[in-house]
Amino acid sequence: MSNPGPLTSSSARRGLGLLALAALAGCSEARPDADRLELATLPQWTEVPKSSPYQFVTAFAQYCVGRPSGMAATDTMLRKAGYVPRHPATARRPALYLVDDWRPAVVADERLCGVRAVSRTGQTDRLNRFIGESFPAARALPPARFGVDVEQAWSTDTGMIATMRNDWVGNRSTYTVVLYEPAP
Repeated sequence: MSNPGPLTSSSARRGLGLLALAALAGCSEARPDADRLELATLPQWTEVPKSSPYQFVTAFAQYCVGRPSGMAATDTMLRKAGYVPRHPATARRPALYLVDDWRPAVVADERLCGVRAVSRTGQTDRLNRFIGESFPAARALPPARFGVDVEQAWSTDTGMIATMRNDWVGNRSTYTVVLYEPAP
């Protein structure tokens, strides 16, 4: 019986294939991480999704009003909910979290948290009812005091809530609500 050679056995071919894959992976300077790969598959609209009023207010209540303290805990909570960070929080801007469905984008840093989506009918009314029920001591503030894009603002026991509208592209304006709570 003749020896078929080392490369004809299936285990040897598999091993050689794995070795080739490992060599190719080693050629790459920066190994792509899961976040970058997941973000690459997201449609562009996820940056500003068309969330329903219910999704918009529910996300604000769950991820901002009820969020744990600290960015590490916020990051963990959002990742468990399927969100992926587009960019981390820095001293100049909050982190932006996106998800591959119709829930709103989430922005967060140590002191603020907000949700952003395309402006839709019913969002303002639903959010105003939520703020009235969840923050009964909130006092309305003059929005002009905060800038041209601020639509509504309230002072709360622990900070401030503000809503903003921005013309994004043509008739596709964005609606954002932010809860700001300065450090104690």
